[in-house]
Order: sequence, then C-alpha cells, then structure tokens
Amino acid sequence: MDKHRVTTVRTVRFNRLAVASTIIVAAAAGLALYRLDVVQDQRMTRAAVAAARRLHEAGETDLAVRHLGRHLALHPDDADALAVRAEILAAAARGPEQYLGAAQAQEQLVRSAPDAPASQAARRRLADLYVKYGDATRSNALTQVDAALATLDSRYQAAAVVARQLIDRGADDPGAHLLLAK
Repeated sequence: MDKHRVTTVRTVRFNRLAVASTIIVAAAAGLALYRLDVVQDQRMTRAAVAAARRLHEAGETDLAVRHLGRHLALHPDDADALAVRAEILAAAARGPEQYLGAAQAQEQLVRSAPDAPASQAARRRLADLYVKYGDATRSNALTQVDAALATLDSRYQAAAVVARQLIDRGADDPGAHLLLAK
C-alpha cells in the first residue's frame, strides 16, 4: 500500500498584483500620514505664535512667554516661535537679569536660524540688550571687584561683535551703525 501512495507537493504562489497594490497603498498611506503630521505641526506653530502675540498685546507677557515655552519644549527648533519669544522678551526686559534673559533668547534664535530675516532683527536686539545691560550694571560695577568690571567690559565687547555681524550681514542703516558706536 505504501507503494501507491502519492505525495503531493504544495507550492505557494504570490499574487504579484496584490502584493504590489498592497505596497503602493501602504506607501501612499505613510506619505499621507507624514504630510498630515507636517501640516498639523505648521498649524500648531501658527496657533501658538498667534496666541502668544495676542497675550503679549493684552499685557500678559509672562503668560505669552510661558505659552511659547511649552510649545518650544515640544518643537525646540521652531524658528517662528523662537523669533516671537525673543521679540517679546526683548520688549519686556526692564533690568539687568531680564536683559540677560532676553539676550539668551536672541542668541538661541540666531544659532538656530543664522540666515533667517528674523535673525538680523535678533542681532540688532542682542547688541542693544548688551549695551543696556552694560549701562544698567555700570554704576554697580564701579563699587564691585575687578571681575565684575571685566564681565561688564566683555558685554560691551560682545555688543560690538554682534553689531559688526549685523552690519556685515547687510544692515547698513544708521541704527546698525549707532549700535556699533554705543
């Protein structure tokens, strides 16, 4: 009996059309999800920036900065949000500590997008903030040790460097040269 037993061999055949269609549909779905994510990020950025501007205009500067901070925690390289945060902090700065905090925001923007148009404005604000910081701390520095004077001088030198960068990158208006002269 074993002699007459027929062994069957199974072969697996792929439906090439079905496999190709599945790959194309999966790729299209992946691209659509990626595009949706990009569009959603852009929408979130516009909403965060618009909300921060409205808060700042309403006199809620601290809330605007916190709002942008939360957004930037998720999207640290968002140039638009960095620019608005830097602008708001510079406008609101009223003392040495705030001048330095605003200057750090300008530096972060310039580092993240050095050739963006917003970076030129940030360089201008940065030089101005360094000068304001130097002016605000000059009277206190006269009564402190030489280290404080060295720090003060370094801020003035940094302001001059930033003003020179501003002019070198195309700002040839009187305001840019005035920052260099300060």
